[in-house]
Amino acid sequence: MITAGKLDRFDIFIGPLHVQESEVLAQFAQTKRIPLVLPLPTMATSMQQNEFVFCVATELKTQAILMAQHLASEQHSTSIVLYKSNLPADTLIEQIFLSEFYANAPKNARIIIANETTAKGLLKSNVPITCISFSQDK
Repeated sequence: MITAGKLDRFDIFIGPLHVQESEVLAQFAQTKRIPLVLPLPTMATSMQQNEFVFCVATELKTQAILMAQHLASEQHSTSIVLYKSNLPADTLIEQIFLSEFYANAPKNARIIIANETTAKGLLKSNVPITCISFSQDK
């Protein structure tokens, strides 16, 4: 996705949980001057000098709840898209996020549920989106 230019327009990255991918994304984030927040208790030495990398140790469930509350309370000029991986390990966190969002959002608020194909299509478009994924799969 980096090579194809799909991530050039992002405002912030949160994750990934995998160290190798985090290092690649950290280099890209530094080049593009996009903040990267890693939900890890430690980070690779190569990332410690990168001023665009921040490390916050939080439980994934807590991240999902806080992200849902934040998105529910904001007025958005973008569509909110939840990429659902359909992996059993991710389903609970995705359900927590959706429940928390709809419990706190205005009645007319909606989240677009996207699979891989839909998410790729939305990323190709020029329509601004807020894309959320809690998948721990590479």
